[in-house]
Amino acid sequence: MSIGASGFNFRSNDTNFVLKIRGLLQADSRFYIDDGGNNRNDTFILRRARPIIEATLWEKIDLTMVPEFGGGSNNAVGNPSSSASILDAYANFRYAPELQLGVGKFKSPVGLEQLQSDSQAFFMERGLPSSLTPSRDIGIMLHGEVFDGVMNYAAGIFNGVGDNRNTPNLDIDDEKDVAARLFFHPFRKLEIEPLQGLGVGVAGTYGNHDGVQGINNYSTEAAQTYFSYNPANAVVAADGTAWRFTPQAYYYWRSLGVIGEYVVSSQEVRGTPTARGGVADEGDLQNRGRE
Repeated sequence: MSIGASGFNFRSNDTNFVLKIRGLLQADSRFYIDDGGNNRNDTFILRRARPIIEATLWEKIDLTMVPEFGGGSNNAVGNPSSSASILDAYANFRYAPELQLGVGKFKSPVGLEQLQSDSQAFFMERGLPSSLTPSRDIGIMLHGEVFDGVMNYAAGIFNGVGDNRNTPNLDIDDEKDVAARLFFHPFRKLEIEPLQGLGVGVAGTYGNHDGVQGINNYSTEAAQTYFSYNPANAVVAADGTAWRFTPQAYYYWRSLGVIGEYVVSSQEVRGTPTARGGVADEGDLQNRGRE
């Protein structure tokens, strides 16, 4: 047993079995010049409060469980919520660095900034392009590093989730999403240190979504909605093909770090008449973001 900056660590004598317990706590405040209406309440918030439980079995199976008790626990990531949830719950089978299998609820392998650890991100909230990528989803994913980390790949089948959402614990329709990512460190093997930290890649999803859980309103980093579907005449729901595409890159050298990504998210939608009347219609909504 050991206690240090990485938390509480318990190991068997042969190190084949390991248990780690640590946590993440982040607090924030939101104050507005004009706080009239639209949920603009000056407030302190407990943004993230997560016990993190990790275990290794037989040296090859990694287990992770992360409950969330802070403001990121709701489906629309970044808006305050008082309800607790299970953020991550998955097993990762490491046959080799080149061949690993993840099963459970974890981050979809799409958004570059979205994939960053919350404890290592540049800011408390992620940029607007991340609002177009999925957060956590339930599924199965094959992934690994080849050529000593020169290339990383990931491909999986997931329940499918709307932009910037954490999935509920079950699927809302019969359809599934395919998500994939390729990422390269083209100069990692070179002895030129300033070039080793360059990474470039591409990722995307494809599937079908059906129902209101497949779409989302969009908010700023201060949780202020800047786009929402008009509920006056119709209830808007996902109804058909959904896809995302994002080229992405980062560069790290010593204390310098830069990341960038361009995201396109497309979703076919329908409008359902309400008690006020109206005509149902269909369309395709395509959003783009870059940072």
